[in-house]
Amino acid sequence: AGRGVIHKDPEIFKLIHMTLEDVYSGTTKAVKISRKEFVDDLKDKLELKTATLNAVIPPGCLAGTKIIFPEAGDQSITRRAADIVFVTCDVPHAIYRRDKWDLHMNYGITLLQALTGFKLCLTTLDDRRLELFISDVVELVLILTFFYSISISFISLFSCNYVKCLCSEGLWHSDDQNVRGNLYIHFQVKFPTNIPKALRQKLVEIFTGIQAHEEGQRQKSCARECQ
Repeated sequence: AGRGVIHKDPEIFKLIHMTLEDVYSGTTKAVKISRKEFVDDLKDKLELKTATLNAVIPPGCLAGTKIIFPEAGDQSITRRAADIVFVTCDVPHAIYRRDKWDLHMNYGITLLQALTGFKLCLTTLDDRRLELFISDVVELVLILTFFYSISISFISLFSCNYVKCLCSEGLWHSDDQNVRGNLYIHFQVKFPTNIPKALRQKLVEIFTGIQAHEEGQRQKSCARECQ
């Protein structure tokens, strides 16, 4: 290097933690640091000072985003101050997990709820209360329950999960504040671990009746179309 060239100190990296509530609404994190600063006009006297850096986290901010404060590190007579770089990281949430701007959550339900429908109540990240009636899990579970009624061990061969998408109930896109991701609810059906033989036979009769009813409805529909 040439004589008189002042080199810059390497970047200083620090983690800044974001809750999902922070990511949803956006926030400003005030971070206190200690740094050496010049205290005279001649710039030959340094003292340790406390400073506050305000890191702005926009709505939808992705983990790994870098927020740079140029030359916010220690000042020096012989070197240029380093940049301080905050790198965002997500804090795990008790209910939701994120995939970029989409949210996912698990929700356990009983076999009865899956077959007959149920009311689902959710609290969103912005404290709104969502209430919706879920009835479409039954399409998957009817098939699984039929096999379950025949053999409990046979049910382990199948996935008992059903996913419902709530459009635009996810996080705001960091590059387009008019667009939001989706919320995916993963329903996990809890099948009973034991069922008496007599009740199992009743289940077979019930589902045989359902199958016969659906077949009758299909035939009636075909007859109307042929007229």
